[in-house]
Amino acid sequence: MDADVGDNEKSYEPDSITVSSDSTPEARAFTGQKTSDRESVSAFDSLFSFFLLSEEGLDVLSRIMGLLSIYTCFEIFKRLNWLREEYQVESWWWRDQCLSLPDSETLAIILLCICAITGLAMAFGVKGKIAPAIVVLCVGYLTCLDVNIAFPHSFFLTIWVCVALLFRRGGKSVTRRLIQLALFACYSLSALQKVFTPQFIQGHSLAALKYGPNLDTWVLKAVSQLPSSSELWQLLAIFVVVVELALALGLWHSKSRKFALIGIIVFQSLILLTMDPRILPLHLMICLCCLSFVNPIAIERRFGSLPKRVEAPACSAPASGVPDYTPPGVVYKTLTILATAILFAIPLRIYFYPNAFEQMSMMDRRPWTFCMFVCLEGRYKTSIVLKRKDGDLVWVKPRGRMAYLSSDSDLLALAKYLEKTYPGVLEIKIESQYDVNMTNTDHKVLTAKAAQSGNFLHHISWRREPIGN
Repeated sequence: MDADVGDNEKSYEPDSITVSSDSTPEARAFTGQKTSDRESVSAFDSLFSFFLLSEEGLDVLSRIMGLLSIYTCFEIFKRLNWLREEYQVESWWWRDQCLSLPDSETLAIILLCICAITGLAMAFGVKGKIAPAIVVLCVGYLTCLDVNIAFPHSFFLTIWVCVALLFRRGGKSVTRRLIQLALFACYSLSALQKVFTPQFIQGHSLAALKYGPNLDTWVLKAVSQLPSSSELWQLLAIFVVVVELALALGLWHSKSRKFALIGIIVFQSLILLTMDPRILPLHLMICLCCLSFVNPIAIERRFGSLPKRVEAPACSAPASGVPDYTPPGVVYKTLTILATAILFAIPLRIYFYPNAFEQMSMMDRRPWTFCMFVCLEGRYKTSIVLKRKDGDLVWVKPRGRMAYLSSDSDLLALAKYLEKTYPGVLEIKIESQYDVNMTNTDHKVLTAKAAQSGNFLHHISWRREPIGN
């Protein structure tokens, strides 16, 4: 299970050495020999051994990550126009409260410059934890400013790979395993979300491609010629889910791993051909994650350019016979488990929302839930009306991002902006409607009433009706 591409039953880990003595419990545990119950390692240590992999190839991966960090900075820079809007829709919300950070465009550009310079240093081979930490902090801060800045999943993978690089420690570390888990999460959770989304699993999302903005690709033109059969589109939707699950699970078996990695590259290339070319950064990040499954030393051994076993110098093994290897401490293990929990908690959070997959729009899934094309939205319509203390009604004409509302956070951010912009307002009503997959029209209505405390109480209702009603 822990073998990488290029490994076989006769090859060894890149950092394997010959142990000259097995006289101590530590040495016997390291070499896999049986020990007594009193001497055996804990169950947690045995479980944690799943995370520990060789660091061979991580220097190259870190250099590539540096180049992709520069590309990420360029992509974020193109999205800074969202900071020029009248108001921001913050990325992280809990009910009607959000994480609000200073959103100066000047500060954002400074952070992008720092991040790009750091990425360049990584590309030239600068090692250590400072460089990836700077990338994590800069990209993490910028993606907190506005949900439309944070929307691409490639930004999440950029942060995550750099977090994984912080765990490098020499010899064996959890870095490669954390990157592998990110690739697994990307495909497995994408498939899981499609299964729980009726609009996709019934075939409506794929059928809506015929009406999408990307019909100019030759693949979609060919797809648009297919017969309008609901059964056909449903079969295609089920096929996509099965393929994503098969690729995710295939990564964990040595006999299927090579085919899974090739399948992922082909699958992503097909998506790149059929969808918006702006997903190229995600495609590149997924290819980078695929490299974490490749063991370059094992591949070289397979082709005979390296000996099958690397003998350790006599001075590298202490007198006790234990290899010169320091197992990770409690803090390292705790941080690894915490990081893994966060990796899965971020995309899985939406599964705990009430009526999540019945009422949730595509934009409600932002940011970073691996919602890889679960539905298509369009034809937005918004109305905004305010009620003053004197009873007069004020109609606000939608402008900018006000005209494209489908998520709860979009509605709440606009309501909070109106509460500050129009003092003396007692009630606010925002109604948004939008088409989903050209089959249904969803309606969301936010009502806000001023309380005696001066704050506003918000309520959001939702209903769906077939198009044509």
